[in-house]
Amino acid sequence: MAYRYTLHPPHALVVTRGVGAKWTGEDILASANEIVADDQFAPDYDWVYDMRYVHQTVITVEEMERIVDRFRTFREQGRVDAESNSVIVGSDENLHFTGTLYQYKSNRTESQFQIVDTMEAALHWLGVETAASEFLEE
Repeated sequence: MAYRYTLHPPHALVVTRGVGAKWTGEDILASANEIVADDQFAPDYDWVYDMRYVHQTVITVEEMERIVDRFRTFREQGRVDAESNSVIVGSDENLHFTGTLYQYKSNRTESQFQIVDTMEAALHWLGVETAASEFLEE
């Protein structure tokens, strides 16, 4: 899977955009590891996973357990703030099931985690007052 991420310091936001046929648990883990290792990343950043250009989301229960454990470890280490928010953008049915499973397994509340269909909805939920067009094409 191809992905790219962009840090937006003025908004304390990281946007990870998946592109391609399939998005897997390994892709999430790889992107998260790369992001938290980036010197420009700050633990209080909110996370947006833009999956609008992914054709299929395939994440096994075992991969989901590893994702939950990895982010729990990041929080324990102070690499990701426990109060940071995450939002997944996309309309693939599997993506919504995957997001719901993550929310359940990680005990993230609806005030910390959402799944929406548009980037505009994601930014609105996060309280970002900037036009979504700023985040659409980096």
